[in-house]
Amino acid sequence: MGTTSRPPKWIKPQLTRLIDEAPTGYGWLHEIKYDGYRMHARIDGRDIKLLTRTGLDWSHRYKRTIEALDSLKVKSAYLDGELCAYAPGDRGIWVKSKCLNREEFVVVGWTDPEGSRSHIGALLLGYYTEDGRLYYAGRAGTGITDKELKRLAGVLAPLQVKRMPLAEPPPRDSRFGSPLKLSRVHWGRRGSDLPDMD
Repeated sequence: MGTTSRPPKWIKPQLTRLIDEAPTGYGWLHEIKYDGYRMHARIDGRDIKLLTRTGLDWSHRYKRTIEALDSLKVKSAYLDGELCAYAPGDRGIWVKSKCLNREEFVVVGWTDPEGSRSHIGALLLGYYTEDGRLYYAGRAGTGITDKELKRLAGVLAPLQVKRMPLAEPPPRDSRFGSPLKLSRVHWGRRGSDLPDMD
């Protein structure tokens, strides 16, 4: 890309296809898959943004990465890669555990779509306590096809209400995903009418 041209606002990334075995034979190259976030870096002069694979702006989450990109000697660029965080040698400082438990949640609302997503954004989930109060549990939305998003939008639209059904407002900040904007939330009627998310 020339240094005088402006980069596109967002490019839909090419995604990988999961297969059972690694291919062999002439014409194939293999590389280590680093575990991180697929991320686009859009550089337009001093305007630098980090965009997720669905076009969400996550620049506020990785300020050090923005600073590093700002040091590149380019006026305009659009980079596609994986944003990772690794320490060499002993991995004792970085641990993980697998979630083997299971829980049922109810859909309490949904957000407007962002980026290239259609119909609805994330589903807001809740759970009931023993005394019957409904509390916020988190958001879900990855892995839902456009066809299913359209179906869910049709099911949820007539169930929209103005009043929040939760016992208390959900937190606006989250370690996962962008901050929740309550002004963009559509609440659903409390009860069994909303679809369950297992």
